[in-house]
Amino acid sequence: MSAAFEWIEKLFSKQAPNNKPDPILVVSGDGFEAVRHDDVLFRVDLDKVLKITAYKKDLITTDLVCFEIEVSEDAGLQVWLIHEELQGFETVDRLFQKLPGYMPDWRDKVIQPAFAANETVIFDRLSPPR
Repeated sequence: MSAAFEWIEKLFSKQAPNNKPDPILVVSGDGFEAVRHDDVLFRVDLDKVLKITAYKKDLITTDLVCFEIEVSEDAGLQVWLIHEELQGFETVDRLFQKLPGYMPDWRDKVIQPAFAANETVIFDRLSPPR
């Protein structure tokens, strides 16, 4: 795991440094923003999403469903991590359903079996639609 990815994971983990509150995911137009207080941490536009991978993270007593979102930006490839405990996660999932070839039944593939990562690509702009 790269240092940048570890930093992103810490940003969104329940053990966030300095006990900062989790960001809220807010859908606006054809994208969404991760917002903490009045600060926009990042924005993802649907037309820039290259790939979405869903997986579960084992938290010992429970699992946490996560989306790893690869986005094409002017500065290059950006990877953002969001998870199901963030307010607005379900709304972002519904937004992603606008993407051609998005796997709407991803939960069936990711949820079971318990405590396994079950990494599943649920959208890939470079692959033909399912």
